[in-house]
Amino acid sequence: MKIGDLFWLGLENIRVRKLRTVLNLVGIVLSSVLVICTLSATNGIAIALEKFVSQSDAALRFEVFPDFDRSVQPPEEVLAISEDVPERRRKRIQERLKSDWQEKNLPRRYLIPTATLDDLNRSGTVVDVLPNIRMQCEMAVDEKNRPVVVEGGSLFDKGVENRIVAGDFLNEKNINGVLIHEFLAFELGYASDADLKRLIGQRIDLRFRESRKEFSILDDDFFRLSFSDQAKILSVMDQVLAGTNLSSIDRDSLALAREYAANRRKKLVDENNKTTSTAVPSTIKLRQVKEQKFTIVGVFRNRDQEDPRTLLNRFFGGRANLIVHYSRLESIDGPNAKSGFKSASVFVQNIANLQSVIEEAESKDLRTVSAADYIQRIHRGLERAKYTVGGVVLLIMVVSAIGIANTMFIALFERTEEIGIMKAVGASNANVMWMIVFECIVTGLLAGVISLLIASVVAMIGNGYLLDYFESRSKIKLDGQVFVINLSISAIAFFLAVMVTTVAGIWPAWRAARLDPVVAMGRT
Repeated sequence: MKIGDLFWLGLENIRVRKLRTVLNLVGIVLSSVLVICTLSATNGIAIALEKFVSQSDAALRFEVFPDFDRSVQPPEEVLAISEDVPERRRKRIQERLKSDWQEKNLPRRYLIPTATLDDLNRSGTVVDVLPNIRMQCEMAVDEKNRPVVVEGGSLFDKGVENRIVAGDFLNEKNINGVLIHEFLAFELGYASDADLKRLIGQRIDLRFRESRKEFSILDDDFFRLSFSDQAKILSVMDQVLAGTNLSSIDRDSLALAREYAANRRKKLVDENNKTTSTAVPSTIKLRQVKEQKFTIVGVFRNRDQEDPRTLLNRFFGGRANLIVHYSRLESIDGPNAKSGFKSASVFVQNIANLQSVIEEAESKDLRTVSAADYIQRIHRGLERAKYTVGGVVLLIMVVSAIGIANTMFIALFERTEEIGIMKAVGASNANVMWMIVFECIVTGLLAGVISLLIASVVAMIGNGYLLDYFESRSKIKLDGQVFVINLSISAIAFFLAVMVTTVAGIWPAWRAARLDPVVAMGRT
């Protein structure tokens, strides 16, 4: 018999035995629909997430902070694990032990060195590194003076550029320009759109008093100590301020605090060129006032929390009244800028470069915060959901395979005489076996088609309902679909359906092929 004849014979058997075919299809169709819906939902959410992030102002930037020197490794005894544990778990535990040891024993860097930021800025995929500088100053405009907070800005900060309500954003041509917040403009008497247009181009004077170096008990040396030593010193301070007798304070902690206090006192004396250490000044030096002239080039607003493009910017930004190019603030606050910065924002060329630049920053002992962290958490949640549903689908498919094998055995007993006649007129064992197998394959293909149709209907209904539900809860309008069924998902569903039905039919087919034709024809 030809393959085509076997195929059509299997199809005819399915048509004749409708009830058995329906019973075989139920489990396979159910599991295939679950597979399609799960894969299409995770695929659709991933696509919607990528669109969402690409529209966000935070997609092309991340924040960096000082961190430990991760190159320092703990002693071997810290990582020693005597218990018999699996290798992968051992590595995870050792990573945790290493991290805990570094956190307790290594000094945390208080500032990011300027050289580190310059080195990061020279990376080919980085377009700008914005040190986070904020300064207080006095603004004079239209014979009105008021204290304001000015913040350094970057030419590549789309988060601010998208919030311009009047005028232009900072660019290379107006590097000496300043952006003013619309609320500050309102307080100055510029409320309407026409007023804001009149404000553009006006000159303002900003009077900066170079940062007064206030006396602080805790300096950079303190933050270079380990966390445990910092805690001991702070504990001693608290007890002394509370009036606790020195004899009741832990000796080691008290000795550490006295040593730090002596070093701090000596440092203050050296800085002020004192010959005696009897007095500690509250202010070391008052620097002169610097007056800088700027031109208002644009007016900006607050972020719209309902705008999906700015949702991820919860990681970034402040509440400054004015924004100028950060290079202007660096020149004003020169001495402090040279010592380093507490944090900085890094802007990359495109979102594909984000993760590689983050890894480069972390290799320089910097801690990073980015939209990528937010995305990875969502992807991990989607993967966990996919595996959970996958386990349920696998269980359903196993039960379905057992059911199909059972119904095929029942069909085998019903068709014993028929199979005996086929073998008597010349059908070989292979012909009989392939007839049963082809019948199972056709059942799988039919299950795949029905599953795809049902899943498409579920997707159409689910897309509208789930999008409406999400938008009503989040107040954010998303552009996309929850269920996205593509060719690869359809192929997977068809493959699983055919595979399960075929595997389930192999044993009954083998049993049918081994029937003795004489005995088979004698059965009823």
